[in-house]
Amino acid sequence: MIPRLPDPAHPPASAEAPPRPQDASVSPAAAQASARPVRHGAEAPGDVPRAPAVAPAPLPFPRRTETQGMPLPAPVPGGAARLETLRRFASEARAAARLDLDGACTLAAPDGPDAARTYAAALFRTLGQALGRPPRLHAPGTAETSFDERWLARILERIEAGDEPSATFLICARVAPVRRRPTAFLLRGLARRLEAL
Repeated sequence: MIPRLPDPAHPPASAEAPPRPQDASVSPAAAQASARPVRHGAEAPGDVPRAPAVAPAPLPFPRRTETQGMPLPAPVPGGAARLETLRRFASEARAAARLDLDGACTLAAPDGPDAARTYAAALFRTLGQALGRPPRLHAPGTAETSFDERWLARILERIEAGDEPSATFLICARVAPVRRRPTAFLLRGLARRLEAL
């Protein structure tokens, strides 16, 4: 029996493929590097390294004082006598017991000869709660006027003049929202009864 010779045009399936000729323009090192698998998340050869992301620094937030940015109320024309009246009422209220701001509105008398004094006592006994700190009020006869005194005098003057928007603005600029309504009630009640003094 004559043995069958292998056909060169149809090599057997188990035969290994001949190695491909290597391009002379590719160096062995580059060919070896390109043959390495690139892991997920790793930088590929030739990539420019990226700088780590840096979170932006928080902007400085300046602390705001109570009257910062608020214009100082101008002295009320002819209000020296009115200011002395307010100081006298405030001095009388210092010796009184502490009063709750919500309860002060129910104690204020609507009318009568002492209505202004009653409203003033209720206001000055609760003004510290409205402002969040004790108000700075000078004794009668003091030449200097404080910011709190000029603020009060300006609100009363605006209420008497019928300028409710300005009075509301001055109240809202310093009084917390939950305390604005009772404070405005006492200020309006006092302003409308000071003319009788």
